[in-house]
Amino acid sequence: MRDPERIHQVLAGIEAEWVKYPDMRLGQLLYFLLGNHMGDLFYVEDEQWLALQARRRELRELDTAIERLGILPVYHSKATRQAFDGGSTT
Repeated sequence: MRDPERIHQVLAGIEAEWVKYPDMRLGQLLYFLLGNHMGDLFYVEDEQWLALQARRRELRELDTAIERLGILPVYHSKATRQAFDGGSTT
């Protein structure tokens, strides 16, 4: 049996992302979060969602640390961040 606690964890992660983009519909948000790299939504395991959410948090924390240092590496352009965050640069 799957751990029922995963439901709260997955939905809390989706909610944390959705409040940043309140004009998106749920389907749009899920498509945005998944992109093309995870395949068909039907086959995405809950653990994959949790890993994706953790990775997005890590990248945001890295962004914050880089900005505090005033460093903008070549691979970390504003356009890359906009693409990753759906247009947000804050």
